[in-house]
Amino acid sequence: MLLAQINDRAQVSVYHVPKEKTAAVAEAPAPVVSSKPLDWVTPSGWKELPGDSMRVATFAITAQPGKQAQVTIVPIGGHAGTMADNVNRWRNQLGLEPIEPSVIPGQLSSVIVGSDRGQLYEVAGSLQAGEQGRGTRLTVAILSRDDTAWFFKMIGDDSLVAEQKPAFLQFLKSISFNQANNRTLSTEDLAGRAPVAGADFASIHKGMNLGGDFSAPVVDAGNHPKWQVPANWKQVGASPMLAAKFQVSDAGNQRAEINVSTSSGLGGGAVANINRWRGQLGLGPVDQAGLDKLISNVDLARGKGMLVDMNGADPESGDSRRLVALIVPLADQTWFFKLMGSARVVEKEKAALIQFVQSAQFNAH
Repeated sequence: MLLAQINDRAQVSVYHVPKEKTAAVAEAPAPVVSSKPLDWVTPSGWKELPGDSMRVATFAITAQPGKQAQVTIVPIGGHAGTMADNVNRWRNQLGLEPIEPSVIPGQLSSVIVGSDRGQLYEVAGSLQAGEQGRGTRLTVAILSRDDTAWFFKMIGDDSLVAEQKPAFLQFLKSISFNQANNRTLSTEDLAGRAPVAGADFASIHKGMNLGGDFSAPVVDAGNHPKWQVPANWKQVGASPMLAAKFQVSDAGNQRAEINVSTSSGLGGGAVANINRWRGQLGLGPVDQAGLDKLISNVDLARGKGMLVDMNGADPESGDSRRLVALIVPLADQTWFFKLMGSARVVEKEKAALIQFVQSAQFNAH
């Protein structure tokens, strides 16, 4: 049977899902032990297949005779496209017409992924390649975590995917991110991966995850410009999607995070990134004219940086949040310095963030 590979970064390609032999599968779920960035409990009837550089894991499901489905886990850092872009791409692959972005939130539901909460989207149609007219269903959970978008997708024969939905939801609940490794993806997983322009995860971002051990020491790999870190900032483990990550708190235990990342070229552009951040604050998107009103310039050793300062609230908890970020465009890459968290802490640390970025010694190109 032919299935279409739904790749969050590429167009549809056709592949053959290998049919399983009659090898017995585990009667009871068993945790997968590996050095991968996350662990899970594999449902009965799921068979893990060899992965590739784009996928953390792939599973084949053959619980119904003659019908098949596949589950994949794909992480994308930084720029993963808008929710509308992803939804309408999936719809196109299933032979469905695109829908307006305004109606998409009503088609999403909340879903638990490990200790986090993401969004679930389901759609049924028929594949546009291979077996025309054969009923196909896609169920996908999207989780935004530490500036990485995680896609957990199940696609295959309509009735099989519908039957496996409870197992899929239990699988999502079993997800455990390997915090001990202080990483989201392995270096090998990231090899050759380029960002996708047009990011805006406003629709799916769960807000800030301010948990973590503020006292645990973190070794600085030094894969960033030389800079002067404020004395009260605590460096914490960051995924390879981030060049560095810091946390800061005040006497009242109010907290904020500082994420530092870089991307080739323009990194998707200021509009896309700022609108993604606005979504994290529960704010609506702006166009270029609106963006111009939000940005001010900051003098740096090498040119100017774009400073944006926005107030909002956590979309789930309703707690007030503030974000101050500096975008530093260079000749062939762009750096992003984002301070976000308690409005009180962000106000106090705004000047420190600017001084921190001004201290950065970017390599000349």
